[in-house]
Amino acid sequence: MRLPDFNENRVFTNIIDNMKIKKDEYVDCNFNVEYKSIQFNDKSYTRDWANVAQSYMISKGWACEECGLDCSLTKYYLHVHHINGNRYNNSYRNLKSLCRKCYLELNKPYCK
Repeated sequence: MRLPDFNENRVFTNIIDNMKIKKDEYVDCNFNVEYKSIQFNDKSYTRDWANVAQSYMISKGWACEECGLDCSLTKYYLHVHHINGNRYNNSYRNLKSLCRKCYLELNKPYCK
């Protein structure tokens, strides 16, 4: 599957004509990309992740949901974990606040 070709339906040409842009003032590019060639970085988070994580930790009173450790004085010690591993699912049902110790225990099989 490919993206629509702007040259095929003259969209790009119509825009240039309407804006009275000269040929030497723009670069004509081919933007047709096969979808399967696009790769996503699975280690990235959503753009609003910092806000989501902080809001979640505030809603949980800056406490670890596993051991109950109060991290209100040492906030950097608390992390928000995606339960199902999907970093794009920021639903509160998929999040869990964990202190570093509990986070490492949970991820021990994946850490070297």
